[in-house]
Amino acid sequence: MPQPSTCTDVINLRYQDGSEGSPSNPAKYNQQDYEHLKDFSLRTGRIFYDSTFPPDMNSLGDLPSLSRWQQEEVKWLRPVEPSFFVEGASRFDFSQGKVGNCWFLAAIASLTFQKDLMVQVVPLDQTFKDYAGIFHFRFWRFGKWVDVVIDDYLPTFNKELLSVRSKTGNEFWVPLLEKAYAKVCGSYADMHSGHSSEAFKDFSGGVHMTYKLKDAHTYSHDAELWASLTRATGCKSMICCGTSWKGGYKVKLKEEKVETGDNFDFQVEYDGSKARLVRLMNPWGRQEWKGKWSDRYGLLLYHLIFNRGLMELEDFCYYFNELIVCCENPNFLDGDLTCQWKCMIYDNSWVAGRNAGGNVNEDTFSKNPQYRLKVKEIDRTEKEDKNVLLSLMQKPPQRNRTKARYNPIGLTLYQVAHIKMIKYKGHLGSSFFRRNRPVKDRQLYSDQRDLIELHSLQPAEYVIIPSTMKPNTNADFVLTVYSKANNEIKYSVCLYFTGSVNLMCLQCAMNHFRHHETLTFISIFSLCVCASSVKSDSHFFQKIFDRADVSKTGTLSYNELQNAIRASGIELDDGLVVMMMFRYSGYSSSTTLENFLPLMLRLENLSSELQGHSQSHHIQRRRKKKKKDKSCCWTNMFMYS
Repeated sequence: MPQPSTCTDVINLRYQDGSEGSPSNPAKYNQQDYEHLKDFSLRTGRIFYDSTFPPDMNSLGDLPSLSRWQQEEVKWLRPVEPSFFVEGASRFDFSQGKVGNCWFLAAIASLTFQKDLMVQVVPLDQTFKDYAGIFHFRFWRFGKWVDVVIDDYLPTFNKELLSVRSKTGNEFWVPLLEKAYAKVCGSYADMHSGHSSEAFKDFSGGVHMTYKLKDAHTYSHDAELWASLTRATGCKSMICCGTSWKGGYKVKLKEEKVETGDNFDFQVEYDGSKARLVRLMNPWGRQEWKGKWSDRYGLLLYHLIFNRGLMELEDFCYYFNELIVCCENPNFLDGDLTCQWKCMIYDNSWVAGRNAGGNVNEDTFSKNPQYRLKVKEIDRTEKEDKNVLLSLMQKPPQRNRTKARYNPIGLTLYQVAHIKMIKYKGHLGSSFFRRNRPVKDRQLYSDQRDLIELHSLQPAEYVIIPSTMKPNTNADFVLTVYSKANNEIKYSVCLYFTGSVNLMCLQCAMNHFRHHETLTFISIFSLCVCASSVKSDSHFFQKIFDRADVSKTGTLSYNELQNAIRASGIELDDGLVVMMMFRYSGYSSSTTLENFLPLMLRLENLSSELQGHSQSHHIQRRRKKKKKDKSCCWTNMFMYS
């Protein structure tokens, strides 16, 4: 079996500079700074109280397992004589309570095996010493890592923890982790029912795949599944499985977790034949496998040797419905653990009337966002080498997880040209899509949170188009493109005019709208801002501005402006960011929304011009002006026109 230590890391192009949202610099959820809040509590002697997720009925939610009068009896209490860890973190530390979140607890149990991920999600330096009543945890949420601060008020019923509880009685890392996740979900009730792949994604930001186990148990099927399990353990993956209905009877093991520690899968010789065994752990902790290879079956010797929870692969496929594997990189998919992958994450939106073109059969399909991928090589020694993986995740507008309603979304790929005969540059128009067929004959749309596609692409340039099923559907999304390291990824911007508009009339209308809708921090819309709105949807750029304004000052600092430009899909040289800030901010050290809108219009125009002369979408500042250097001329025109 491959050794776990040989698995490579992903080259994450977006996070190389340690920007906000990266693993080393997570964004502050609800703008709460853990270090600052803890220091304030210690200096003032005030135990931290989290007003953004208070100990009340709203944070608890409407739990299906509790009647109304029981919910009213819930009391929020701080721990007494607690410990954060007792002899480290283990899958045996906890058991489920009255919240139906076994999918989440199964994912935590699997997380404890992966120490690198564990320390990213659960900062291990936390303790109840120097007590301030404050803790924090980190999750990957829709394209970026966020640091979530909580207080240690926990819901109790009849003097016991309502939800997950420690088996030792005084270990609290899991109940506090659960509270932090309930906070990002909206409430404890919003954790009721789910899929382990969702928690896996939020624990790692990695790649997850679901394997259906209902297929006929042929030799080839079992051999392929066994190979997948072996590769997954070699790549230090998190693994869970779920049960299904069998003949009108639901297996009482509920959501199970496949352990991924040492010797999780074995082949043993028994009675002249080989047996493929997997080891399971039930987070409920109240049911036990009683079939073949259990201690009641008579194979007690092997059972004692290999520890408890063994099940033969054939029984595993019969009693369970699906297997979920998640890893930080896609190497577990083909077993090539030494292969290096690139990863680029794009945070974008479909905006009605601007770039929400709908599915491939719509006349407006070409208006959808377009992302270019240049595949330079493929491993021809491997049959159908899987060299590209795409993940399209849509972000729900609702804060509460159970109220989220997802739109049918899909991914469409076209080959633009052979690698040595590139004809199409810039944003592709409708004529291209009428003349060409997509890479996939059948275009599928899914209303799941995360759509995963794995491709084997020959050397060529491709365009990736994320879209909603229906045109003019407003939605936010995150596209992650994984490709083997020698390939290139870039983003195309679509610009178009919406018609002739009298700027003076538009200025009056926008300022009237601002007066009635109280658009914060803008004193007046100038003619320059109104001109920007003709070519570019101001609502779209305002959303980017609001997300980038993490300080909530109504202006963008240098780092915030840099993040806002990157969020629009354009990579810009650091020197140009500084120049633009001074040019469009009146030599101020911050940028208002009024200045940001014309800045983005000029930047899009420059990007469009450069795409016609260069294959690169990265805009750099020329340090030496050459005689025929068009890039420098365009930069001056962009900056000062």
